[in-house]
Amino acid sequence: MNSKMVKTIVIVAGLFNIGGVLMFSMFFTNGLPGKYLPEVMGNFGLIGIMLWGLAYCAAAPGIRENRWPALVFAFEKMVYAVSWVWFVCERGALLPQIFGESWQTGLFLSSYGSADFIFGIFFLWVWMKGYN
Repeated sequence: MNSKMVKTIVIVAGLFNIGGVLMFSMFFTNGLPGKYLPEVMGNFGLIGIMLWGLAYCAAAPGIRENRWPALVFAFEKMVYAVSWVWFVCERGALLPQIFGESWQTGLFLSSYGSADFIFGIFFLWVWMKGYN
């Protein structure tokens, strides 16, 4: 994988965080993510997710010269993936109700961890193997 593609994927991960939060929270007018997962998806947590997205975008241009942020990003993504597995195991029975209240929230809460896992593996790869 060449450096331009890696930088592009890092930026996509950042935009995914920022755009995902804005879209699924409906620009912070939808309180349902925080209602069902307040530990992670309250407004403060959503702002944190967006800040991580900005950090990815900021790190992208220099990720080849300094791969250490990719390791931090991999750990961060795995924290969110684990929080998603915990949510599905502990509160997954609420998903039909959540979808009934808001399909956007249901889609978000039923899937966010899978994307975090995939991006986490990518960031781990960038840190471990790098690219040319």
